[in-house]
Amino acid sequence: MRACRAALTTSFPQSFASWSDIAGQTVSALLSHPKAGEGTVRALLTAAADAVAAYQAAATSSRVGAATAVRRLVAELDDRDRAMLSARLWAPRAESQRTLADRLGLNIAWIQRNQPRAQARHVPPARSSRWDFHTASLRSIW
Repeated sequence: MRACRAALTTSFPQSFASWSDIAGQTVSALLSHPKAGEGTVRALLTAAADAVAAYQAAATSSRVGAATAVRRLVAELDDRDRAMLSARLWAPRAESQRTLADRLGLNIAWIQRNQPRAQARHVPPARSSRWDFHTASLRSIW
């Protein structure tokens, strides 16, 4: 999904602001844009279909408890984001960036660059009772 967002901003920066803007486009119309190759368009269409399916599933699903919601949230994370967020945010004591990078076999710059992105996608924006609830829920199932 991240690669598709990047493709959207690189190949179609002025044309599409949301998935719904792409809905009426044909494959040939998308391919006519500069920097839009077959792989980019294929990935974009797959991501759009996934986004629509997720929205429809959320719109038609019944309410779930906090533990189920947290499990679904964690299931959306890839392995590195899950490891990074669990070590840096959800642990009772945050692991240092250097220690985490060494443990995961990553460059510390990857942690510095990607932690804010992962937090923005998956963590409530401010410390609040909602944040504390999510953190407590994650710690209880971790």
